[in-house]
Amino acid sequence: MLSGTAAAGAIGLINSLGNLGGFFGPCVMGLIRNATGSSSVGMVVLACGTLMSAILVFVPGHGRRLEHVPAELASHAD
Repeated sequence: MLSGTAAAGAIGLINSLGNLGGFFGPCVMGLIRNATGSSSVGMVVLACGTLMSAILVFVPGHGRRLEHVPAELASHAD
């Protein structure tokens, strides 16, 4: 899909977002547990965040125009 610097940038972005989740997930869990005294509420909040992320990925989809390769680019696909 991506090549060269675009692929490196995409991998860096994915890793950055993963690291942010690894930092903020436990922080949010701790804040909610301190506020409510229960771990269950924090788990529900984290599960809802994961569900919302999945919805953002799968619901919009992509346009058919992204599947079409123009003829001038198809000859350079080798």
